[in-house]
Amino acid sequence: MTEIVNSATFTIKVLDIGTTTVGTLKDVVKQVTWTIKGSKGGKSSEEVQYTTVLDDPNPESYIPLADLTEDKVVEFIVNSDIRVPNIKNYLETGLDIEIAKDTLAKPALPWAAKE
Repeated sequence: MTEIVNSATFTIKVLDIGTTTVGTLKDVVKQVTWTIKGSKGGKSSEEVQYTTVLDDPNPESYIPLADLTEDKVVEFIVNSDIRVPNIKNYLETGLDIEIAKDTLAKPALPWAAKE
């Protein structure tokens, strides 16, 4: 799933899921391994891998495993993993630094000893 935040684009890809039985619900997704990659201004971040442990689902809104889509699992991650906003900020900061490298001059430090 791809999302645009502050002109940066983030793509989350699900690599693996772990399921268990919770009460009467079978094949409940409880753990998701995923990657996130950011891009902005023609620059891309490296893919970074994370694992999220999900809370037990509400039985009334439970979606059977066979009916899940990658976008729905990404939604679970984004809505439950409090690290996601900070991860996006971290990746965007790195992208901003890379973009700035292309436009900023690197003069000698004025206080550096001259040889």
